[in-house]
Amino acid sequence: MDPKSLLAPAAIVELSRCVSTPVRPVTEVRALRDGSEAFPVMLDLIGTATNSVWFENFIFAGDATGQRFARALGEAARRGVEVRVLYDPVGTMMVKGGSIAKVLADKEREASDGHDGTWVAHPGLVPVALQAFDKHM
Repeated sequence: MDPKSLLAPAAIVELSRCVSTPVRPVTEVRALRDGSEAFPVMLDLIGTATNSVWFENFIFAGDATGQRFARALGEAARRGVEVRVLYDPVGTMMVKGGSIAKVLADKEREASDGHDGTWVAHPGLVPVALQAFDKHM
């Protein structure tokens, strides 16, 4: 598909209808074919968001990539940005490392049980754990 065809007025109206948002002017469309192209752009957009981030992804795993996204989304929320996340839990369960949601749920449970958060299995999870502990302590 030619990315320029997404700029056609009929395509813009149809996309707007599909996601239930008003039609907005579109000046650029880029086809990002895989994670190596898309993830840096997505993380940059999350990092510069000022109003809202609606993150929808098939897989949101507890691996290094998932942790980068969790940190970026957490930082956006702390800046006052409205953050919404939607992912497929079944698809995520199939990934080695499991779901980032499981990591967050475990840390929230630990915090509500009174643990102080000083033990984290992987250094990359420290920001994710701090997010849960800051909420409860």
